[in-house]
Formats: sequence, structure tokens, C-alpha cells
Amino acid sequence: MIKYKMIKCENLFRIKALRDVGEDVKKGDLGGLVENENNLSQDGGAWIYRHASAQGNSRVLGDARVTEFALVTGGAWVLDNAVISGKARVAGDAAVFGNASVSDSAWVSGEARVTGNAVVFGKARVAGDAWVYDDACVSGSAIVTEFARVFGNAYVHGCAEVKGNAHVHGCAHISEEIIVKKGEYKEDLTNNRNYLSLLRNEFSVSPVKDVFILYKKVNSTSDESVYTSCFDQDFIYEDGKTAVAEKIDVRMVSCASGLHVSTPEYWHVGDTLIAVEINVKDIITIQDGKIRVSKLKVINNQGVRNEQV
Repeated sequence: MIKYKMIKCENLFRIKALRDVGEDVKKGDLGGLVENENNLSQDGGAWIYRHASAQGNSRVLGDARVTEFALVTGGAWVLDNAVISGKARVAGDAAVFGNASVSDSAWVSGEARVTGNAVVFGKARVAGDAWVYDDACVSGSAIVTEFARVFGNAYVHGCAEVKGNAHVHGCAHISEEIIVKKGEYKEDLTNNRNYLSLLRNEFSVSPVKDVFILYKKVNSTSDESVYTSCFDQDFIYEDGKTAVAEKIDVRMVSCASGLHVSTPEYWHVGDTLIAVEINVKDIITIQDGKIRVSKLKVINNQGVRNEQV
């Protein structure tokens, strides 16, 4: 059974419900504007409200809602349980689906995708072939464009710009005027609901005030409080001091530049086992039985030589 009819309204058509639609649209209620019947599916609970409109070759279907002064245009699709509200625009060949929402004066255009439980609001722009998904949030005057991906619990806001092939994920917060560009990856595990279980299950450690202790193998020197990296003899670790990675590869891959730590049993190279103190905020990634960090503090334990283990 069809759910609405179209009433001519200047160059567009206003929709009128022929039956109850969802919980708040009753038979006889007037809705928003469409250019043709393809703009709003006759099936499901999808609806375009009084001041909103769908034009061009756009589609609103499933149980999606276009409310307030929102506009869906071009070849854009809004479907599933997505909500477009405020003065938001979904244009081009963009798609908003899942439980995602786009509100305020935000725009989603090009071939961008916003899905999952993602939210885009404020004056944010998601364009190009960018994707925003999972529980990610883009707000303020932030821009996500080209082939960028924002996902997980990431929050991109302020005047931040994420572009190229950049990935922003985990619980990362990208704000102010930060630009994350091609080839860069950002992940902040602080307060990530998963990192505690990863540390506990894989490494049998639990952070206290975001600090925890793990181990790494190094090579001894003539000075009992100084050690060298097994892979770069010029890189020094020293008891009681902080070692900082000279070059940090922030890609989410396991074997990349940075400082690696793990359990004592993990290491097979090096003649001395040292304990190190790590802050959660310095974690780059947790993969393949080890943690890669940007810096660590060597505990003053004089090391543990192989013959003593």
C-alpha cells in the first residue's frame, strides 16, 4: 500500500500521508517537498518532514528521516535509520545510512559515506571519497575529504582537516587547526574501552593512572646502566631515563619504526632484559604480541642478563 501522494507545489511536489508512517506521521499529515516519486520510497517508514526536501535523483528509503530544513539532492541516498536534520545537506552521490546522522549546517557530498553510528554536525564537511563510520564524530568546521577514513570512537572537530589517505581512529581527538594528510594514521588509545582488555589479556598488565610496566630485550655495554638497541647500536637506553623514538611510524602495522615492548617471553634477540615504564598516551598500536610506543622510561634495575634468566 502506498503511503503518500504528491500535491503540486510550484516546481516541486508536497507529500501527503495516505496512512500512518512510523510513530509521528499520521494519515493526512503534510510532509516536505520532492521533485519526483523516486525521491521518497513508498515502502518502509522513511519520511520527509514539512520544511525538508529531496530533489534531483536523490533517494530516501528504509526508515530514514529528513527533517527540519534539511535537503537531499543530486544522486545522494539516505537510507536505513539515518536522520538528516537542521539545515544539513546530502548531495552529489553521497550516502548516509545505518544509524548515522547529519545535522546543523553540515554537508556530506561527492561520493562520501557516513554510516554506522557516526554523527556529522556543526559546519563540518565530509566530501570526496571519504568515509566516516562506527561511532566516529565530525563536528565544528572540520573537513574530511579525498580518501580519508574516520572511524572507531574518533572525534574530529574544530578547524581540523583530514584528507588524502589519512586514517583517524581508536579514540583519537583531532582538533584546532590540525591537518592529517596523506599517509598519516592517528590513533589514541587513552580511554579506549578495548585497550584495557588488550593489555590485560595479551600482556597480563593493568595500568595504574595510565602507567604500566613491560619489558624489552637490549644489548649490554661496558656501562652496566646503559644498553643499546638490538637493531640500531647507536640508539641508547639508560637506567632511570626516558628513551624517545627518533622516527615514529604511526601507521597501524606491527613492524614499523618506534619502540617495541612486550612480555619477557616474547624476546629472542638481545642479551639483556630490561623493565620499562609506559604511559597509555604514548601507545601507537597493539599488534602481533607487542606494543609499539613513541617513548618509554627505563626502570633502574640494572637489567637482567640471559644467563640470569
